Amino acid sequence: MTEPLRVVSTETELKRLLATTIKEEEKEDASLRNGIISTNRLRKRIVVDIIQPAYIDDIKDSIKGRYNCRKVSMVLFIASVILSSVATILTFLSTYFGHYITLIAGSCGVCSSIVLYCSSVAKSESKRMSIQVNETLRQLKIEGVPVDDDDDIKR
Repeated sequence: MTEPLRVVSTETELKRLLATTIKEEEKEDASLRNGIISTNRLRKRIVVDIIQPAYIDDIKDSIKGRYNCRKVSMVLFIASVILSSVATILTFLSTYFGHYITLIAGSCGVCSSIVLYCSSVAKSESKRMSIQVNETLRQLKIEGVPVDDDDDIKR
C-alpha cells in the first residue's frame, strides 16, 4: 500500500523526506546482495506468501468437506431406511402378486445395504476430516472443531 502524497512546503523538508525514503529502500535492499535474498527475508516471504495461504485453504476445504460428508451421510442413511422399508412391504405383497415382486423386494434390500455402507463411508470421511482440521489447528495453537461421535445413535 502506498502512502498518500504530502505537500512539501520547504526545500529542507523535501530533502528530509527524500532521505528517509532512500533509507527505507536501502533497508529493504540490504537483504538483497548480489542477487541473493537473505535467509530471514526468504523465510518470511515463504511463510507469508505460501504457507499461511495454504493453511487457510486447507482449513476451509476440510471444514466444507466435513460438512458435505456429514450431509451426504445423513441423506444416504435416510435413503437406506426407505429402501429397507420398501423391501419389507414388497416381501409381504409378494404372496398376493407373484414372484416378480419378490425379485424387486430382494433388489431393494440389496440396494439398501449398499446405500447404508456408502452412508457409513461418508460418515467416517467426515470424522477423518474433523481430525485433520483439528491437527492443523493444533499446530497453529487454536482450539479445534468438535468431532462427531454418534455413539448414542445406533445404525
